[in-house]
Amino acid sequence: MSYVSCCLSEVDNFISGLFAYFISFEKLVNFIIMSKKLCNPSAMRNREAILQVLLKHIEPTFNGLFLEIASGTGNHVDLYAPKFPNIKFQPTDIDERSIESIQEIAKECSTKNICPPMFVDIRKPFTEWGKPVDTEGPFLVGTSHKDFSELENCFDFMLNVNMIHISEFACTEGLFANAGKLLKPKGKLFTYGPYAENGVLTPESNVNFDLSLKSRNKDWGVRDIVHLEEVARKNGINLVEKVEMPSNNKCLVWQKA
Repeated sequence: MSYVSCCLSEVDNFISGLFAYFISFEKLVNFIIMSKKLCNPSAMRNREAILQVLLKHIEPTFNGLFLEIASGTGNHVDLYAPKFPNIKFQPTDIDERSIESIQEIAKECSTKNICPPMFVDIRKPFTEWGKPVDTEGPFLVGTSHKDFSELENCFDFMLNVNMIHISEFACTEGLFANAGKLLKPKGKLFTYGPYAENGVLTPESNVNFDLSLKSRNKDWGVRDIVHLEEVARKNGINLVEKVEMPSNNKCLVWQKA
């Protein structure tokens, strides 16, 4: 092969490779644009640690119902549903973009035990929550979706991650009020986030975080476990365990009487 022919061959290979790269890149960009799934870096960091707490309280073969309040992007239920294949998970959120992300995650779930997400304003009583955003299963109960007013005392577990400090206190009050109605007797609620205790908030990073939250919204802020216990007890719920978590957070385990 002549020197010129060799050079032309190299150029041809380079152009072909470059063309293939841009075709692949275009497909990747189109996939990212078309995909409705979102990723929350914070959720990705804490979900494994939270899973370890869940595994202490829930047998992997347990058969029951699990309600997540403020599911966000759905990154938690995406990990947990396959770990507990006999549990039906009901994710919820108040944000439309998050609901779309959860829908995609539910459809792709290998164990098919994530129910269609629901729009939920936790400040409202569960009797006003309505129904899921679509009618494709799996269904919470039987062969059809029931209005939440029919699901009192039906849930074995509830989960709420990083909502209490980034919302008005009415949301926290609504969380415990609805948990008191929706959980079965002895059912458990898991909450995760930073907390003060007996008026003391540590370390300094949490103090600064609290100030930052309040500067963004005067109704936000890190809550004191003592105050949360007062709200919980009014709804027949007691704190049964405090688990220290990474990044100065805690996972609180609550149980209905």
